[in-house]
Amino acid sequence: LNAAFIVAAAALNASAIWVTSILSGVHRNMLDMMRTSLIWSFGIFIHYAVSSTSDYGEQLTKLSALQLVGFSLLVVGQMTYGGVFSAPRATDANKAAAKGEAAAYDKTPRLPSSAPCALVCMGSLSPQSQDCSIVGGA
Repeated sequence: LNAAFIVAAAALNASAIWVTSILSGVHRNMLDMMRTSLIWSFGIFIHYAVSSTSDYGEQLTKLSALQLVGFSLLVVGQMTYGGVFSAPRATDANKAAAKGEAAAYDKTPRLPSSAPCALVCMGSLSPQSQDCSIVGGA
């Protein structure tokens, strides 16, 4: 039984790494949430459709509705973060970013990724408030 668990855990981790490399970590989390919902649904199905005395089933309780609401919030939050749908306030920033006006929403100073240098700020993470200098330029 332990060997079966080790094989199953290895397969789960390998598939999670594969999904992350092909898609993204957001998709991996969404699939992980779906796995959780399938296991919970399967437990409820076992209890009500197969045998109410089985050790593998789960009975619905007064707190099952709270579990469903919490899980739904988790799914909606992850889908919002993943860009499946967006919150109304985020829509303006998304539209501006699509038009190339992202600078109005992103106040963080950034160097081009092709620049052969780095911005070093002494004493703080905020470049505006401390002594900053460009290091390593050509």
